[in-house]
Amino acid sequence: MHRMNKNISKRINKKMNKKAISPVIVFLVLLTLVLTVLTLIYINLKKEDIRQEMLMPVVIDEVYTEESLFDYYLQDLFDRAVGDMKEANVDVFFNNYNQELSRYKQEGLYVIENLEYAEISKSDVSIEIKEGFQNLVLKKSFVIVQNQVKNGKKIVQVEYDYNKNFEKVFK
Repeated sequence: MHRMNKNISKRINKKMNKKAISPVIVFLVLLTLVLTVLTLIYINLKKEDIRQEMLMPVVIDEVYTEESLFDYYLQDLFDRAVGDMKEANVDVFFNNYNQELSRYKQEGLYVIENLEYAEISKSDVSIEIKEGFQNLVLKKSFVIVQNQVKNGKKIVQVEYDYNKNFEKVFK
C-alpha cells in the first residue's frame, strides 16, 4: 500500500514540477490585459461624448418649456387684444396687441425673458374668410435657440422653429 502511494505521488510530482508554462496560456493572459487596457482608454476618451448625449434631453426639455411659455403668453396677449371686438379689424387688433404687450415692459426691457419674440408687425395679422365667417389670424414664427455652455465653450445648441397661428372667429 505504501508503495502504491509513492507511485501516485511520483506521478503527481512529475506533472507538478514542469517548469515550462504553456505559451498559449501566456498569450491568452497578455491579450486579455491588452484588451482590458484598450477598453478603459476608449471609455475614457468617449466620456465627453457620452456627457453631451446626456445633456441633449435637458436642453430639448428647456426648449419645450420655453415653447409652452410662449404659447401661454402669446395666447393671453391675443385674447386680451381681441377683447370685446365685434368685427375683425387689423388696425384695432394691432394697436390693442401692442398696448397689451407694452404692459410687460419696464425701462425698455421685458419683464419676461425673450418676450421680445412676441412683438408683431401688421404683416403678421390677417383677416381670412372661412365658411362665411371672418377670422382674425395672427401668424407668429421665430426660432428658439437654446445653448448649453460648459467652461465658456458651447457644447450643445438646439434650434426650434416656432410656428403658430392664433385665430378668432367673428360671426
